[in-house]
Amino acid sequence: MPYSGELQRNSPFSFQTPAIFSPWVDRLLIELRRRLKDKAHNAASVRKLAKLLEGHLDAVSISVFERPEIRTALAGACTTSDAKTAFLSSDTPAKVRASMSGFDLLFSRQFTGTHLVDVPPGFYEVDPFDKSAVLALWKFASAKEAFELGGATALAISLAMEGMTCANLAIAFDDSDRELAREIHHLSQTTTQAIGETIEAKKKESKAVRAPAAKKANKTLWGEYKQRAYEIACSKPFKSYPDAAEFIQDALQVELTRHADQRSIAKWIKEKGWLPTKPGKT
Repeated sequence: MPYSGELQRNSPFSFQTPAIFSPWVDRLLIELRRRLKDKAHNAASVRKLAKLLEGHLDAVSISVFERPEIRTALAGACTTSDAKTAFLSSDTPAKVRASMSGFDLLFSRQFTGTHLVDVPPGFYEVDPFDKSAVLALWKFASAKEAFELGGATALAISLAMEGMTCANLAIAFDDSDRELAREIHHLSQTTTQAIGETIEAKKKESKAVRAPAAKKANKTLWGEYKQRAYEIACSKPFKSYPDAAEFIQDALQVELTRHADQRSIAKWIKEKGWLPTKPGKT
């Protein structure tokens, strides 16, 4: 799916995916972020790379659309017969893009052209680790948003799986194990089953949270979280709600080990009457 600012809405180095995807996604996020920081990347550079990747994927889609032999080779990466039919019958580059995952468009083992990592020639060359790591962050952020909209849907799960594949590939690239990198996508199938089983188990566990006593306790805990968010907002000047929310999110993750997205935090402090500090005021 096209990049629509997922890493703009979700800070690349602090967003968290739903607990239902733990522990696999959490571990990979920690490792990718550590390695990206070691290579002097920050939120701005990650967002820039995401936009470059979007350009790459659009260009790949055009290349695949115009070259039947490449499309036939790539069709082997489709996971279902319906997906394969849709991919082969796509009559626009946009439909080619929609019917194939970003990972497979860029890295599929079936795609044996010289542009396996940087497609097509002429684009700004990006280190394979950087490209794979940022693509993983993008997909994890997309999975988070898909889950927030509809729960553990097929889309949310597939995006999380695509992110895991990209993350493992990035680590393999960074460890200079190219052969392992080529095999990563095909080894991910064993993890798919484990994730499916864990999701079903956590769905059953979540029923207990909806019991009256659990609901009351949960409401109390979130009340403490909201109050503490307001207290932190008042403790120092912030020029905007997003600035305050970003700082508060990190602080409360440490203090209360509870996570909320920045949009919710901004909404809470606004409802409590907090206002940003105007420029020049202290």
